Amino acid sequence: MKRDVFRLILVLLGLHLGIGQANAANEHLYLIPGLSYIAPDDNRRADKNSIPLGYQIGIGTRYDESFNLELTLVADTITYQDETNKYGQLGVLLDALYFPWPDNEVSPYGVLGVGMLKTSIGAEKRQNPMTNIGVGFMNRLFLEGVMGLRGDVRYRMDETGFLGKKRFSDWLVNVSLIVPLQ
Repeated sequence: MKRDVFRLILVLLGLHLGIGQANAANEHLYLIPGLSYIAPDDNRRADKNSIPLGYQIGIGTRYDESFNLELTLVADTITYQDETNKYGQLGVLLDALYFPWPDNEVSPYGVLGVGMLKTSIGAEKRQNPMTNIGVGFMNRLFLEGVMGLRGDVRYRMDETGFLGKKRFSDWLVNVSLIVPLQ
C-alpha cells in the first residue's frame, strides 16, 4: 500500500509539473499554507467537544485565465468519542479550480479534487482514495501578485472501512494564504 501511495504522489506531481512546464510562458506559481475546520461525518463517532482542525501546504499554478491546478498535502486529527483514540489523517490532493470571473477583485471559484488519504485510528491504518468538491473565493490582500487570501467550503469523501462504514463524508471550511513564488 505504501508503494501505491508513493506512486500516486509521483504521478500527480509529474502531471502537475508537466502542465506547468507546458505553460511556462504564463505560469504563476504560488504556495498555499492553510488551516481547515472539519465537521466530521456522524458515522465517525467523533467527540462533539473537540475542535477538529486540519493543516495544509500546497503549490499551485495558473493553468490559464480561468483554471488553476494545485497539489496539496493535508493533515488533520479528529478525536474519537472515547477520547483515547484519534483519527490521524495524512493525504495528497490534486485540485482543479475554475474561476468564472477571474479578473474580479474577489474571484469566486469552484474546486474539484482527487487524491489519497492515509487514515489511522489506534494501531489500525488504511490508505484510501479521496475526492472533494467545493466553492470558494480568492481575494487580493495587498498589491496584485504580492499576496492573497482565500476561503472555501468543501465536501470531502474518503473510502474507508473503519467502524463498518464503506465511506465517510466530511465538510471542511478552509482558509489559506496565497503566496506568489515568482
